[in-house]
Amino acid sequence: MHFQTLEQTVRERHPELAERVRFHDSEGLMLLKVLLSGTQSVGLALVRVGHSIVWGVMDPVLNSEPSLWPLNTPDDVLVDALHAHASAHLTGQQLSSPWRWNESEPSEMTELADLLDMRGVRVRRVVAGNGYFAYGPRHAPKLVIFGAR
Repeated sequence: MHFQTLEQTVRERHPELAERVRFHDSEGLMLLKVLLSGTQSVGLALVRVGHSIVWGVMDPVLNSEPSLWPLNTPDDVLVDALHAHASAHLTGQQLSSPWRWNESEPSEMTELADLLDMRGVRVRRVVAGNGYFAYGPRHAPKLVIFGAR
C-alpha cells in the first residue's frame, strides 16, 4: 500500500512524469520506477544494505552509488528525490543541488559543496540532514550513517 501511495504522490507532485511512473512488484521486490528510455529507469525501493533496510534511489548508471535514505524519510522527500534523479537523466543534465549531495534541502554544507565543485575540487560526501550513504562495491555496498552536523 505504501508504494501505491508513493506512486500516486509522484503523479500528483510531478505530473510531467505521470505517464512514465510504474509500480513493479515481483518476486518480493517492490519498486517504484520512472521509465527513461528502452529498458532504463530510475527506481525507488526498500533495499538491504548490510544488516539494514533503507530507502534507495537507484539510477541506471552502473558505477553510481545509490542515494540512500532512512526509513523514516517523509514521502514527499522520497518522491522528490526520485523526480530529481529521473529529471536529470531525461534532460541530460547533472543532478541538481541539493539532491546531488543526497540532501533534500539546501544548506550551508550543500552551498559549500557546490562552490568547491565549481572550482574543480572533488566533493565526496555532504552531511547536513541525511547522513546515509553507501560505500564499497555496488554488488555489496556497506551503509555508513553520520549524524547531522
